[in-house]
Amino acid sequence: MFWIVLAAASAQLSPPLGTDIRSLFSYDDVPMEYLPAESDRSVGIRLTVRPDGHVQSCDVEYTSGVDGLDVYTCKLAKRRARFAAASAEMGKPSYAVYRATIRWVVTGFAKPSPKPVNTDLVLTVNELPKGAKSPAYVSLMFVVDERGRTSSCSAEKVAPGQYSGDPQLLQMACEEIPKSYRPTPAKDDRGNPVESVQDAIVAFTTE
Repeated sequence: MFWIVLAAASAQLSPPLGTDIRSLFSYDDVPMEYLPAESDRSVGIRLTVRPDGHVQSCDVEYTSGVDGLDVYTCKLAKRRARFAAASAEMGKPSYAVYRATIRWVVTGFAKPSPKPVNTDLVLTVNELPKGAKSPAYVSLMFVVDERGRTSSCSAEKVAPGQYSGDPQLLQMACEEIPKSYRPTPAKDDRGNPVESVQDAIVAFTTE
């Protein structure tokens, strides 16, 4: 049985073609030449999206350990993904960075076991808000300037229940992002750093 599991956050980008991003991949895409029986591989990709919503480039942020699978995953994502234009401050069209983890699984089991959420920053606190369980995840979006400095941090709109929407955690995460997280600035097609809309996932733990 083949499984494709996708975990992603989308900054101020709309889902590709107005549908769930998982629809970009299908079981027919499973590359058996790279995935023998009982395989479980994850590829972290980074899509740079131009202000017109077209994908400019796809880079591998972390490898599956199989070069061919990395290249194949980026190729599919770049060819199929279409986005609405991102906007930074004052509604101005902006470059954006879309980061996602694509998990390719081939298994004889009914369903692959879940994996931990890939986080950009982990914060340890004495206690979490009432009702929150450790680890609690917060998804943020923010503007990144040409030098990698962040501003205009806010909560990212994600599927209900996927991440915590607690105002206290969101505020703490936004306060810590400029201090402890260093995003990579986006680059235009000439290789020059440009302002962009990006996102990050922050985990809160009591351990």
